[in-house]
Amino acid sequence: MAGTPSRTALTRKRMLIAVRLEDILKELSWKKKDLAEKLGKNPSEITKWLSGTHNFTTDTLSEIEQATGKSLIQIWEKASEYPENLIVGNQEVKEERQEYVSLKKPSVTTVIKYPLRNLHPDAVRDLQEKYPDAEVRIELDSSRSHEGLTEGRFWQLIDLLDWSKGVDNDAVIEPVKNALAALPVRHIYEFDDILSQKLFLLDGLAFARQIGESSWQPGKYFSVDVFLYARCCAVANGFEFYQKLLKDPALMPKDMDFGALLRIAEEAYVCKTGRPYVYVPAYPVETYSNEEGWKDIA
Repeated sequence: MAGTPSRTALTRKRMLIAVRLEDILKELSWKKKDLAEKLGKNPSEITKWLSGTHNFTTDTLSEIEQATGKSLIQIWEKASEYPENLIVGNQEVKEERQEYVSLKKPSVTTVIKYPLRNLHPDAVRDLQEKYPDAEVRIELDSSRSHEGLTEGRFWQLIDLLDWSKGVDNDAVIEPVKNALAALPVRHIYEFDDILSQKLFLLDGLAFARQIGESSWQPGKYFSVDVFLYARCCAVANGFEFYQKLLKDPALMPKDMDFGALLRIAEEAYVCKTGRPYVYVPAYPVETYSNEEGWKDIA
């Protein structure tokens, strides 16, 4: 129907309102529950508003503005000072030649703020169509409350390994996988990050000499995979053991491995999202990655 806004245009407007509302909450130092109390709403409804998918009514917009004392509707992008359709009057006269020269738009960088959680396919498609030559830059504000996976919570998850299942590694890791899948997706990534750091710290000659028959010895074959899986076994033994091991490498498990630990984050992610897991952890876990740990190698 002529004059009906396109789906992408409506989606973009909803998202701009969501971005503006999020900015207002930051300005007022309000949490979602504060706004919910002011409006007599459930906090889950505020979460839906901030998702960028809610179709606001004018009454709802008015109520939000009255509750916050802030304008929601005055939303715009920072763009060049000239409109897209330059009018004929935007010309200057070269008097000596008596010819018109169209004014050029000034070079101004356009900045558009979208929370990552709002970047669904419709929004990305809209941006690609409007700014085909643009580049994407992601800016992380480390000062914000992250509410991420803490190291303490990481070790609590490790403690869920069910060793009563014996050699059935899938069953051993099942409780950890399920618990991790119940958490936000970013916690799955952070679990992988913390695990990678723990494995990286054990990647060194002092620990490689202490894994039993496959220990590192000068002039003999050394399996990098066996050592990686031995380090996994060390982490799987929990926080207290790991802390002691850092001080005394001789405590490394002998002739034992637990490579299944490396699969937990991936399986939790697939279980939660149904999508392939594509993520590079914070630290490399492959043997010999920690150059400081191997600096004394003969």
